[in-house]
Amino acid sequence: MLSLLIPGPSTLKSSIDVYLEPLIDELKELWEKGFETYNASSKEFFQAHVALLWTINDFLAYAMLSGWTTSGKLASLVYNYHICLRYLNNSKKMCYMCHRRWLDSKYRWREDSKCFDGTQESRGAPTPLKSSFFKMLCSKVIIVDDFESLDVEIASILCELERICPPSFFVIMVHLSIHLAYEARIVGLVHYRWMYPIER
Repeated sequence: MLSLLIPGPSTLKSSIDVYLEPLIDELKELWEKGFETYNASSKEFFQAHVALLWTINDFLAYAMLSGWTTSGKLASLVYNYHICLRYLNNSKKMCYMCHRRWLDSKYRWREDSKCFDGTQESRGAPTPLKSSFFKMLCSKVIIVDDFESLDVEIASILCELERICPPSFFVIMVHLSIHLAYEARIVGLVHYRWMYPIER
């Protein structure tokens, strides 16, 4: 029911806690105490327990629920402060660019300063943040060889866009596409986690 909340012209931000507190209390009770229910196949009552496995939300709701900022300098959930960003004074927003870093070191666009931001790019791709949980998760998933080429493909598309679009186009949502291959590596095939059944 929380997804039906319409807060008005402004977002809930930290006030979401007012709505989440009863939910958290109820989830704790359902996990610890559980509730009695009936199993029709065995014709017996049993004690059921409930756990919240995941939530499905947009990027702004992610910020509210997790407490992680999704705007400004630390908006990249995977690369954190290792991404390139620039504040655009006229449009009053951050742009996230420098996608040439993900290209092969000998790629021709790396030295092309004229078509990009006036600089050559010699840095490698940034290292993703890794908690011990992510390290454990990455060790258990099947790594598909094609992910490396997917990284480069996405980076080259973004670089092509950098050559023709103004910097204001590169909001955080455009930058997030560079995370796709990394996230696919961690969580596996999309049909186990996509939103279509829920949206339907």
